[in-house]
Amino acid sequence: DAERLIELAERLYPADAHLQQMLGRSYVQLQQFDRAIACFERALTLAPESPELPQKLLELARMHERLHNLPDARRCAEQSLAAAPQLERARWLLAMIDRRLGDVAAAEATWRSIIDANRAAPIVISDSWYELAAVRDKQQRYDEAYDALCSAKSILTRAAAPQREDAGTIAAVGGRTVAALTA
Repeated sequence: DAERLIELAERLYPADAHLQQMLGRSYVQLQQFDRAIACFERALTLAPESPELPQKLLELARMHERLHNLPDARRCAEQSLAAAPQLERARWLLAMIDRRLGDVAAAEATWRSIIDANRAAPIVISDSWYELAAVRDKQQRYDEAYDALCSAKSILTRAAAPQREDAGTIAAVGGRTVAALTA
């Protein structure tokens, strides 16, 4: 049973930061977020100087946000951003937290700044457009919501172009291979 193996690894190697992080990810897969959080926090305690610190803090912030523990989500996202100011996904998550706490204007300003700066990964910019679309929809500003959705789709379409081309090549080669094998 996978769950028993995870628990055994947790007991046998409680001082291994990398293993604690891996266990945390395993608990996420099992939807056991409280246990995942404990493992991630243990990993951070064991390796506070880890080069992966900002990413670990961001993962921890996401888990707290999923569990509706918004103060801890904010704390972890802010620590992540302090450790890596270029981590735009942390800024995006802080905007999500602001929106959930009722500060839609602050959330909107953050998403706009991510979009306008145009230095984040395409998925983060696209997600910012999607969130703006949701806000506009809720405000019954449907034309603006539609425009925001189109902007998000446009970004993802451009970002996916190389993968679509690769998929087409793979499909063509695969088709020729199947034809050769069945001839």
